[in-house]
Amino acid sequence: MTEVVLGKGGWGEVKVAGFRGLKVAAKCLYEIIISPHNITKFSREMNIASKLRHPNLLQFIGATTEGNPIILTELMPTSLRKELETGGLAYHAVLNISLDVACALNYLHLFKPHPILHRDVSSANVLLQTTGGVHGGLRAKVSDYGTVSLQPLARTCNPVKIRNFYHVVEVYVRTWTNGLVTVYGDASLASCSAVSAVWWALPHSYVCLCCFMMMAVRVAAAAKGDAKGARKDYQPAKRWEHSTVQVGDYLYMWGGNRDQPADLPYVHNNERKKSMCSVMEVCHLSTGKWEQKPTTGNPPLGVVGYAAAAIGNEIFYFGGWCHHEDCHHNSLYSFNVDTFNWKELSPTTSHHGPRMKAYSDMIAIKVNGEDYLALVGGWGPSNNTPEQPGAQYSGRLNNEIHFYKPSSDYQPVKRSGHSTVRVGDYLYMWGGNQPDLPEVHNNEEKKSMCSVMEVCHLLTGRWEQKPTTGNPPLGVSGYAAAAIGRVIFYFAGWCNYVGCLHNSLYSFNVDTFNWKELSPTTSRHGPMMKYICDMTAIKVNGEDYLVVIGGYQQSSNNVPEQPDAQYNVRNNEIHLYKLSSGDWISPTVTGDRPPPIDEFTLTSINNSSAILFGGDTANGRSNNVYILNFTDTSVNCSKLSNPGGSVQWPEERRAHSSVLINTNSGPHLLVVGGVRSHGLWIFDIKNKSWKELFNTPKNVTNRYSHSLSLWSVTPTTNWIIVFGGEMSYTDTAVIELRYTSNNDWSTSIIPLNQYQEKLQERRREWEASQPVQPEDRREIDRLTRVLQERERELQEERREKEQVRNRLQQQLQGREQQLQQVQQQGQERERQAREREENLQWQLQEREQQFQREVQQGGEREQDLRRQLQESQERERGLEQQLRERDRQEKESSWVVSRNDIRMTERILGRGGWGEVRVARFHGLEVAAKVLHETIISEYNVSLFSREMNIASKLRHPNLLQFIGATTEGNPIILTELMPTSLRKELETGGLAYHAVLNISLDVACALNYLHLFKPHPILHRDVSSANVLLQPMGGVHGGLRAKVSDYGSANLQHLIIRSVNPGGPLYAAPEAANPREHSPSMDVFSYGVLLLEMITRRIPLPEERVGLIDGIRRASFRSLVQRCLIVEYRHRPTMNDIITELNDTI
Repeated sequence: MTEVVLGKGGWGEVKVAGFRGLKVAAKCLYEIIISPHNITKFSREMNIASKLRHPNLLQFIGATTEGNPIILTELMPTSLRKELETGGLAYHAVLNISLDVACALNYLHLFKPHPILHRDVSSANVLLQTTGGVHGGLRAKVSDYGTVSLQPLARTCNPVKIRNFYHVVEVYVRTWTNGLVTVYGDASLASCSAVSAVWWALPHSYVCLCCFMMMAVRVAAAAKGDAKGARKDYQPAKRWEHSTVQVGDYLYMWGGNRDQPADLPYVHNNERKKSMCSVMEVCHLSTGKWEQKPTTGNPPLGVVGYAAAAIGNEIFYFGGWCHHEDCHHNSLYSFNVDTFNWKELSPTTSHHGPRMKAYSDMIAIKVNGEDYLALVGGWGPSNNTPEQPGAQYSGRLNNEIHFYKPSSDYQPVKRSGHSTVRVGDYLYMWGGNQPDLPEVHNNEEKKSMCSVMEVCHLLTGRWEQKPTTGNPPLGVSGYAAAAIGRVIFYFAGWCNYVGCLHNSLYSFNVDTFNWKELSPTTSRHGPMMKYICDMTAIKVNGEDYLVVIGGYQQSSNNVPEQPDAQYNVRNNEIHLYKLSSGDWISPTVTGDRPPPIDEFTLTSINNSSAILFGGDTANGRSNNVYILNFTDTSVNCSKLSNPGGSVQWPEERRAHSSVLINTNSGPHLLVVGGVRSHGLWIFDIKNKSWKELFNTPKNVTNRYSHSLSLWSVTPTTNWIIVFGGEMSYTDTAVIELRYTSNNDWSTSIIPLNQYQEKLQERRREWEASQPVQPEDRREIDRLTRVLQERERELQEERREKEQVRNRLQQQLQGREQQLQQVQQQGQERERQAREREENLQWQLQEREQQFQREVQQGGEREQDLRRQLQESQERERGLEQQLRERDRQEKESSWVVSRNDIRMTERILGRGGWGEVRVARFHGLEVAAKVLHETIISEYNVSLFSREMNIASKLRHPNLLQFIGATTEGNPIILTELMPTSLRKELETGGLAYHAVLNISLDVACALNYLHLFKPHPILHRDVSSANVLLQPMGGVHGGLRAKVSDYGSANLQHLIIRSVNPGGPLYAAPEAANPREHSPSMDVFSYGVLLLEMITRRIPLPEERVGLIDGIRRASFRSLVQRCLIVEYRHRPTMNDIITELNDTI
């Protein structure tokens, strides 16, 4: 993609791009609504565009499917609008352009099996190419014929995006008008002679006809110098009963009642209403400009009279009327202004919450640091949710007041092979092996997933996901991580692509949330490219270092081995990274160096020592402990093994997690989980003793490849936060580890919904256990006296309340007597009710018997209906099979044209062993018709011909002769665009200037390069010659020529022709042409070299003349190119891509 912008619009922008050596126009669409429906719709539109083949339609080359679509077409030098704005057009040019556009629209309207309506005919969508000639002719090509139906996916809300100048009445009212002449301003259709000339060509679309007529009127007006008009800034459709909410420097407006031509549908919900409500109007306050943006997710149904309020970057929408009868809602939705995504927080329900209503209002409040939404009043139906106690309801009005507390219980997605690092009161978790992580080295989807950081606030226990800046590491799983100050460092890892490991080092700043690459992945120095190693931070002589040990690496394509280290699939490297200089250091290692090892834990004890435990070695899992002591140039290792006997020692394990706990008796290492070795163990580093801790559930101890973080709630209470892992237990778990004395520990689990409550409780307990100071004692005495005085006051209040209670008790006794009388009356009414109930039971039994009889009859009818349903399903399956077969046939035969649509003339362009080429007319367009001689009619040859035509129909390139279609009845007729001359004719009638030779050479090279790079298999032309290079004069100062290669789609058809034996010209054939096993794109390169020599010498060179003729070429660069193309050994010839690069440099 280049930076040259050809144009911009509501749908996106058009840039100049390079595609296989060819300059093309690349239409880059804006954000679309990613959904299965829209993906299917986009594919359908591109399939239609790929089937359209006409010289007056802009040639479609291809489109991307990843991310926002990019559509490639041929590059045209100018448009009709630009020509009209810079000057007038001669009358003959007006007629030529009118005829070209009419032919293009006629082709679309006669397209089979269904006509295609352009719906956007305008001067901006008519592109022009100078064709040379005496009058400097212009060829017109119609663009934007394949993407009209894609407009709802882009930022423009109106699917008919043309300006009102080109609109016709039925675009708005969707009905036909009586009468033909419609007046637009000062221009009348009756005044345009160009329109009457092409009236016959547009019988199928009154809309397209009127659009084209108004364009022709503008062409005629431009010839007189009257072209004018400027586009206004976008403004939203007018509306009422809506809300506009400010977030930052932007206003967000959604929904509301409208009376524009595209009225809001008076329905509960349908696709059109959903499409209208799936956009958000956004105004940038610094510029005052509005734009319309698409949203994702399902928007609310209450589109009119809703209530709205914002909290942070979220806008909340409550209730509203859905514009259908008496249908009101009490749903609550959130809209994120960063992701433009809708989320339903509370559905419409009659069970609880506010009434279903509209015209209420809502604000956001904050109480004790918590966010709430406050909702008041409203208007809605009376048959609704239960009434709120204390509220009043008058008809449809109410004065309800409700609070809503937005949920903040976000949990990160499950993962394994990750790390969680604590900095201050926050945990930072990144990467890991997650669901749907792309199995690629890198792409936009993977980068998007890895450009977020999961953050847990330890004071609240709540997770949130935050975006990061800069490029994150590629090693997303099995990396090593450690923190120094406010920076977290990430080393190595696996990028989730087969065998792809890294040895890069990145830093992440928790203040700026920015990634920075400190040391890239390289095979020249530093540690091996590896994963499941470990890393810790140390400080020696005031300098910060990172220590990296062990890991699993690939045996090949890696860095040089470290002296004295050992390597198999694992290694026991030890490297230091000095932060101040950015250098990797290989220290001197003494003592008991660990063996090659991975999936262990390396935990810092203090600034200059660490403890290594467990892991996987060549001899299996390990349970050894290593104490490592560091200087800036050396490492000393001390090994502790299981002594056996009655000594407690954990079993071997790997993929476990560890944290260090400091107590008043010294540091301790806590180990949790591991592969096939579960449990919770703690190691007293000072006394070198292990102890197993119990009473911990399996959802904590049975994990492996999980993360572990420590938070000291009080000096004697530690909370261990566990997340993720390879087992089914992957959610967040909090272990409470309490230390009393003499290595006495207790464990428990903190429920997540009691996190803050337990935190406050533990801290109150700690404060209560501390000794009281004298000044605190005086305050306690004062408060005790205050409490005693208050107690006396409460006793007096209790005596007064006792007197009141006695009076009430007397009143109660009187009421009880009244109640007994009422009970007696109730018993009489109950007796009467029992009699009525017995009567009703008798009637119910009678009706139940009748119902059973009806059920029996219904069962018989159900069996009959099931038989009918089964027969209907069988018929439906048969129809579906027929429909799939018909779709397949239609897809494979889109190139088939009827012989009745072809009008042959007597003008013969050429003859050969395969047949002859005549000028013909097809839907009003002059074309070249290749009429083949008698073929061998057989099922095999018919299928082979269809296959070749299918391939020809898929080839789209400006330097390939455009294939239009072919017949299938009788002897085949192949239709292509008509070209005025060929290279052979030009060489026979006179020479070519050097710049013309270069331009033709580049055009032919681009065409052959496109064929050679065609997917899924390359296409060999096998008949490159001057007769098969057709030319079109392009006008300009130098009289340029555009070359197009022909006969590229029928090379494999030669053996079907009775009168021809050898495919291709022998004077152009490569030495390996006789050996099919050596056929390759290099065969066309050889023929191309002969063609270059022919253009210079103006005759077809014989094989024995080539060396002498090449030596006679004066330009050294061109002589070298011809020599390399004609090398006998085909493997040494350049590719067409190399040739294109060389020619571009020469030009």
